Amino acid sequence: MKKLSLLCLFAFGIVLTQCQKETPHKWNDVPDPTGNSTPYEIEKGASVKVDAFGKITNEHGTPIEGVEVSLEGKTYRTDAKGLVQIAQGDAYKELAYIKAKKEGYFAGSRSFIPQAGINRFEIMLVSKGSPQTFESNSGALIGTGKALIQMGAGYIDANGNPYNGTVHAYVNYINPEDPNISIIMPGDLRGANDDGERLLETYGMIAVELESESGEKLEMAEGNPATVKLKVPASILHRAPLTIPLWHFEEGKGIWGQEGEAKLVNDTYIGEVSHFSTWNWDVPFDLTRLDASIVSGTTPIGGFDIKIIRPNGDVRTVKSTDHGKFGGLIPSNENLQFEFWFDGIRVANIPFQTNSEEKVVHSFDVKIPHPAVISGSVKGCLGTNVDRGTVVVNDWFLYPIKDGKYSIELPYVEGKEFRIRAIYLNGESSPTQEFTITSKTIAIEDLSLCSNTDTEDDFSISFKLDGVSYDIKGLKKIVETDSILSFRGGKAALDFSFNNEFLLNFYKDGAWGSSNQFSIKLFENNGYGAIQVEGRERVSVDNLDVVVINRNPYKVLFSGSFIYYDNQSQSIKTVMLTEGQIFEK
Repeated sequence: MKKLSLLCLFAFGIVLTQCQKETPHKWNDVPDPTGNSTPYEIEKGASVKVDAFGKITNEHGTPIEGVEVSLEGKTYRTDAKGLVQIAQGDAYKELAYIKAKKEGYFAGSRSFIPQAGINRFEIMLVSKGSPQTFESNSGALIGTGKALIQMGAGYIDANGNPYNGTVHAYVNYINPEDPNISIIMPGDLRGANDDGERLLETYGMIAVELESESGEKLEMAEGNPATVKLKVPASILHRAPLTIPLWHFEEGKGIWGQEGEAKLVNDTYIGEVSHFSTWNWDVPFDLTRLDASIVSGTTPIGGFDIKIIRPNGDVRTVKSTDHGKFGGLIPSNENLQFEFWFDGIRVANIPFQTNSEEKVVHSFDVKIPHPAVISGSVKGCLGTNVDRGTVVVNDWFLYPIKDGKYSIELPYVEGKEFRIRAIYLNGESSPTQEFTITSKTIAIEDLSLCSNTDTEDDFSISFKLDGVSYDIKGLKKIVETDSILSFRGGKAALDFSFNNEFLLNFYKDGAWGSSNQFSIKLFENNGYGAIQVEGRERVSVDNLDVVVINRNPYKVLFSGSFIYYDNQSQSIKTVMLTEGQIFEK
């Protein structure tokens, strides 16, 4: 059955909405899958809805198709371009925690503070490769890159039972100087210890996964720690402290928890760990929350990757939303440099001094030098401009559609090639258009979000009347005669607008007639009309109250009740309508 493009009932611009005020969640309300969880309490904030657009690649930068991406229990999958779209996903005001996994790769994740607009995220999955093997009762020296691990004897399975046999160890060293570290490492450099929430500066990381011969997850037995030796890169050795805290990534929470420490011996940190996930050698420091926007004059502009550079050369990268919003945690009391990049081109470099304030709100005025202005319109199935949506440039940079039109400023590089398409985040996507910059003003042909130029949609409607199930199928058309009311609905009729009425005529055998109409009005609870199904008397509606439970481009869920006069009993009856669904086949 095809996904439904039936209704676009959420205004696309409202992409981050806070739910009713509630008791704040804590980091430690979620058990860590490894069973190794620290008790630090940092508030995640109230529940919110978040829109997100992600890209998943391997260590060579190649997109990975079919990656399982999850956010708060709901699962999505990447397409052939390694892209994934999340519409109105569940998150928290202070944390969106997205996980990615695929067979043959180390698990990946990304944590960020949600911003208004479509939040972009990027995860680079690293191949597990071939395992290093040793016997469980003897241990071994394993490692990769600049990390060596002395494994002891004694291992347990997921149920806590002793394991005897060959141990398969997968090891991934994460170099702090890797330019891709911000998309390889799990979560974000955001941790917690006895001093509360902290920002982290990494000196290296290591991920270890242990498995039995049959592929079952293993863990070190109690009293069998591993000794880890991590060599510090020469370029940062001069500022490496003699003692550094050890942090492990808490997979159930999306943050780093402090546990233990390591000593610097010559150019190598040496420390013990009692379990494995991903371990991080980090110096914690004070943080400030940044709530930032990017404007050109007074006009918000999106489509940037932002590098935040500390005085010591440490770099962290964030991404703007389509609305030009970005933010998160940044160092306190430092003179930072903010570099704004578009597709490998540095557009601006702006200094920014932070202080000890808990939160800073700032607007960065970014002017693209010698811009090329790209403009056009986005149409729906009836050829009219869509009201909401997003334009994607080079499959990564996002710009909002306003009143069916877009105007984008890109860095002018004559002869540079670009790709452009329009998306409705939880619905249709236009075909990609390719163009080359040859002048500073370029008009693109109309983009169409409609993959169906026909006026017909094939729908299935099901519901229960007083507990009796009805399933109504048939091809529905947009028609208008003296005896049949106009049908509105589906991607062809709504045309990706959000201010149209949804009106549907149906009968079980597919016949049409004005006596069996059923209507749900957009953004309103009350409908009107009548329902007739085979095997029972026509319900003449005097009072129809249908409450739409959930509406999105995939399906409409509804329930309700209405009163009618029953001729057989000559009495007024109330009919309960439950489990109503309208979706495209």
